[in-house]
Parts: sequence; C-alpha cells; structure tokens
Amino acid sequence: MAQILTKSMKKKLGVLNQVLDVLFLIDYALILLRLVISASMLDPAYAGILPDRPLELAMNLLVNLTLILAAVNLVTRTKFTWATILAGASLVFAVVIRLTIGYWSMSYLAFSLAACAYERSGRSILRVSVIVTGVMTVLLYILSVNGFIGWIVTEGRHAFGYNYSTDAAARIFYVFAALFVLKNGRPHAVHYVFLALFMLVNLLFMRARTTLLTSGLLLLGTVIYQVFIFPKMKTSRKTKPSALISAGKALAAAPFVLAAPLLALFMLKLTTGLSDDPAVFYNRFSFLDSFRSRLELGREALIRFGVPLFGQAVPQKGNGGFTLPGGNEYFYIDSSYIRILVMFGSVVFIFSLLLYAILSLRAAAAGNIYLLFVLVLVALDGVTEQYFLHPGCNPFFLLVFTDPELFRVRRRVAPDKSSVRKPLTPAD
Repeated sequence: MAQILTKSMKKKLGVLNQVLDVLFLIDYALILLRLVISASMLDPAYAGILPDRPLELAMNLLVNLTLILAAVNLVTRTKFTWATILAGASLVFAVVIRLTIGYWSMSYLAFSLAACAYERSGRSILRVSVIVTGVMTVLLYILSVNGFIGWIVTEGRHAFGYNYSTDAAARIFYVFAALFVLKNGRPHAVHYVFLALFMLVNLLFMRARTTLLTSGLLLLGTVIYQVFIFPKMKTSRKTKPSALISAGKALAAAPFVLAAPLLALFMLKLTTGLSDDPAVFYNRFSFLDSFRSRLELGREALIRFGVPLFGQAVPQKGNGGFTLPGGNEYFYIDSSYIRILVMFGSVVFIFSLLLYAILSLRAAAAGNIYLLFVLVLVALDGVTEQYFLHPGCNPFFLLVFTDPELFRVRRRVAPDKSSVRKPLTPAD
C-alpha cells in the first residue's frame, strides 16, 4: 500500500495523523476527567453536585469518539504488521465487552484506548494521565477538607474526596509511577519527599495496604536504580541500541516479562484452592485477613457466575461513598485477574495478559529495566486491586502499541576519546 501512495496522499495522511493525535489526547483527557468524577464524591450518585444526564451523554459521546478514532487510526496506516492486527483485535474486544457486560463497567475502554494509541506517543499519554489525575486529586482534596464534599468513608478511612480510600490511593500511586517513568527513573528529591508523604498519609488515614506495598517498592526500587544502576549504564556514542536481547538476557528477564500471567495464575490457584488449614500462609497471619477475604469473594464469584467466553454482567455492591456495611450483602471482586476472568471472559483474560506480556517484552528488549520494574509493580497491584485494566487509573496498559520512543533508555553517554584533540606541545 505504501508503494502506491503519491506524495500528496502521504502528506494528507501525515496531516490527518497529526489531527488524530490531538483529538486522541483531548478524548483521553476528557475520559480521565469523567472517570475521576465518577469515582469521587462529585458524582451524582453520591452528592448530586453535578448533573447526571449531561455527564452520561458526554461519556457516551467520548466512548463513541474513541471507537471512531481507533478505527480511523488503524485503517489509515500504510503498514500492517502483527501489532496492527493485535490493535484491531483490541478494538473488536472493546466492542464485544461493551455489548456483553453493559455500560457501567468502564474497563472495556482500556482496549479501545490502546488501539487508539497505536503508534502514538507513550510519553504524551503518561503526561496527560499525570496532569489530569494529579490536578483533580488535589482539587478533590481541597474540596473535601473544606467541607464541600465528603472525605470519610467506612471504618473511618479517609478518601479525601474520592468515594473509597483504595480509589484515592490507587490513583495517587499511578500518578507517581507514571511521573517516575517520565523522569526515566531519576526523579528529583522533591518527588521522593511527596511520595514518602503519600505513603505516610496512606498508612495513617487511607490504610490501602496493597498500594502502600507497591508505593514502598516504587520508592525503594527507584532509589536503587538512580543511585546504583543508572550510573553504571554508560554507552559509547558509536553504539546503537539494539532491538533484540540475547538468549541469556531473555531467560533472565522472562519472570519479569511474564509477571502478569504468572501472578494471574497464582491468584487463580489460590482462589480455587482456598483452604481453612491454619498452616496456609493467609491463615497464619492476621494482617493477611483482607487478602483472604479477597480470595473468598473471588471464589464466590467463580462459583456463582462461572467463567464465560466473552463476558457477562456481574452485579456488585461495595462500600464506596457513604454506604455503610449492612443491609444488602457486600459483594465486590477486588482482584483484577479474577475480575477479568469472570466479567470479561476467558478469551479476553488470555488476550489482556498477552498484550501486557508484549508490553513488558518491549521494555526488556529495549533494555529499559526501570520501565519493566514499574510494569511488574502494576501487575503486582492487580493481584488484590481492580485497577489493572481501569483506564481511569492505570495508563500503562495503553502503551502496548505506542511508538518506541518511551521504551528507549536514556543512558549516560561516555565521551568519545578518539575525537578529543591532544594539546599541542612545544615540539609541535
């Protein structure tokens, strides 16, 4: 197809792609804004501050715009590779999930947004995510502490304007993770301070344990990378980065590349084999009670609803907003992997894990061990939290088809000694 295109047609396609870039980023920013509102006390379901009908119409328009942009983005490409085929499949799955599980679950947008982001800037996606989610989180905090919206939910856990403490904590964690990746694993000291403060607030007020763990690992891993690993990553000016990795490095990176599939299988095995044996690790320690409760809810979901091929509507009830335990039975699937399997079906479960493995492989092949480290943390967060495919929290899933610029390692460049002229001596 590329051979039969004239210069005029190529120029028009280039202009069209630039327009699509801008429209995609605007669409993504507005979707993020709507999803943050829906998870906050600004949502009409909780406070009634904002009108319900206009927000619903706006979201419908954004969903349809995303599907159109994704389709146009794929059909206007001059080269069709395996990535193009997978991006097209991602778009198809977005439509299938939308039709099978209904409007209320927004996770299907992750697939259409990933197709929409095909060969676009991954850095721009992360920047939009950091700016929109970060600004809205600060705004919600200001509104909540000044009494305009609620900020305390069940059991005294603070959500600071969001409808549940884990929603607030997860979004803040993903903001820091995206920001640190944008900084190439070398954030400033002030970023470390703010991350440490967030961990302290989480420990004292939010008590989102999984996010506390992943945030601590993000802080520790980034310090180790910046202090000990990055200073040794020097390369010659004449050395070109390779797109391939050796067999030995591929074998060493395999557990990290396959982190999400391995963790999903691990969670599935624990859920289906839930035991009351006191010797089992989740029964031995009291601080793992919440982990066991997630296993129990996941097992109940598998028994009650089974595993479909392409998804099903699963009614759930959580403790968000001002809803207190009691009355209707609490039932919510927290683990991302069990959630995807039960709600989206086995086909989408396998496909989503395949895409994430490909994303991780791209980071490993480019030698970007910091990005790979963050992707492992995201996969770990999905073991007990629901945000693995949530486009309002996790922007990293959208990077699977983006351009290679984000994956490149920005190493320290060793000076080219051959080009340095020796000082002249008197004899010269």
